[in-house]
Amino acid sequence: MNTVLFEAYNYQMGWYDEQQTILYLDVFAPWTWNEMYLLVGDMLGILGNTHYDFYTVQWFHDGGERLPNGITLPHVKRIMTINYPHEQLLIMAGVPRWKPYMEIASRAMRIAGMQDADKFRFVDTVQEALALVEEHKSNCMRSR
Repeated sequence: MNTVLFEAYNYQMGWYDEQQTILYLDVFAPWTWNEMYLLVGDMLGILGNTHYDFYTVQWFHDGGERLPNGITLPHVKRIMTINYPHEQLLIMAGVPRWKPYMEIASRAMRIAGMQDADKFRFVDTVQEALALVEEHKSNCMRSR
């Protein structure tokens, strides 16, 4: 991570690259839904002032990949409907248990006609996430 913006006992968030085009969230310990909502608020504070295209890579590991107690789907849907202006992709790595919930919420968003429904990707590793970012950037450059 190039620049750390926020950190707590269970996560670190900052810009992955010098150009500040990849926001990187590293979650390395268990967390609660309330903590996630606070983190989303921090992200809105940063990204609401970003006036260029960027990507978000979230890496959940070493306990951070475990879902908190409680009913999951309403929380997932609520978080996924938050719109960050100029976010091109939101890539989650290391969350195989979450994937079914995220896919259901993404499908519901598509059916409802929400334009951000297609920006979500799910991969196993950070390397795969970064490769998706580079591929997307390359495709965008070619289409201009």
